[in-house]
Amino acid sequence: MDEQLNSILIVDDNKENIKVLGLALKEKEYNLTVAFSGPDALEILDATNIDLVLLDVMMPGMDGFEVCRRMKENENTREIPVIFITALTETNSIVKGFEVGGVDYLTKPFKKRELFARVDTQLKIKNQKLKLEEQKQELESTIKSRDTLYSIIAHDIRSPLANIKSVLSALHNDMIDQDSFQQLVAMLQITTSETYDLLENLLLWTKSKITALKPSIKMVEAKELIEKTVMVLQPSAEKKGISLTTELSKAGSITADSNMISTAVRNLVSNAIKFTQAGGEIKVICSTSSEETVIEVHDNGVGISEENIRKLLDAEEHFTTYGTDHEKGSGLGSKLVLGFIRSHGGQLSIESKPGKGSVFRISIPFITIEELVEIEE
Repeated sequence: MDEQLNSILIVDDNKENIKVLGLALKEKEYNLTVAFSGPDALEILDATNIDLVLLDVMMPGMDGFEVCRRMKENENTREIPVIFITALTETNSIVKGFEVGGVDYLTKPFKKRELFARVDTQLKIKNQKLKLEEQKQELESTIKSRDTLYSIIAHDIRSPLANIKSVLSALHNDMIDQDSFQQLVAMLQITTSETYDLLENLLLWTKSKITALKPSIKMVEAKELIEKTVMVLQPSAEKKGISLTTELSKAGSITADSNMISTAVRNLVSNAIKFTQAGGEIKVICSTSSEETVIEVHDNGVGISEENIRKLLDAEEHFTTYGTDHEKGSGLGSKLVLGFIRSHGGQLSIESKPGKGSVFRISIPFITIEELVEIEE
């Protein structure tokens, strides 16, 4: 336990008592804050991160028992351990201290060794509880990720593989005519391509969950990066009769992981193609400034409901949707975008109305050359 990280609030109406406690605790290099009344203590607790409270029982107005009771009623302070400092040795007073939420007590006059032992014990318990809570949250996140993975394998991968199997079986039929043959081959190409893209995203997503991928920040030309990414997706857009254009006159150099940003843009544009009808338009816009880089993907497609926007921006939510040509979307691409952009300290936002189209906006803070050198070192 690093004691320097722990903050202790001493609450006592007697300045001499506070002085004695303060001098003793300074030997352990705690961060100390003091309050001379119950109301002052509650005000400090609301505004400051405190790890432990040393609380005098006998104070005018609001006594220590009442301060502790109010702390335990407040969601923000109920987990802070309270050690009562008291001259009262009656069993009833000690029991009352525990009943209102105290975790320990120290009688006056106290010995420093006893003070240190009781304080250190409660801080260790508190820190262990925090670690357990963090581990619990990590475990819950891992379980959610596992369930998402199983769901994708069970539904989003099995279904297209079953379609591929059916098409291959049909192609073995010697009686199939040329038109049917061409349709089956086209269906096979589409399904294979969609499954490949899904697997690629799934592998990236799984890797990001297992290894906590960190961006490799370099100076990148945004115009070149976006043009290359969009060029790869032009055939898919043309096949649906969709106009896919860019507006990059304000795109300059950015500091980012080129692979992550390229993957993010590819997924956003690919989704826009899926959910835009034939004859629709998609435009990718990029602008850079001294503060941030903004990349927007505009479409006039089917739009997204508020509920689905919420799901898309929830890193743990998983749901399946279908495009205008029944293309299957697992929502995994948006999770990748969200994770990659957040790893840059950036944000993903969505503006959309059903039937009116959507705007997906990526914003990434700009890193200076000096900051970039520090990262590389």
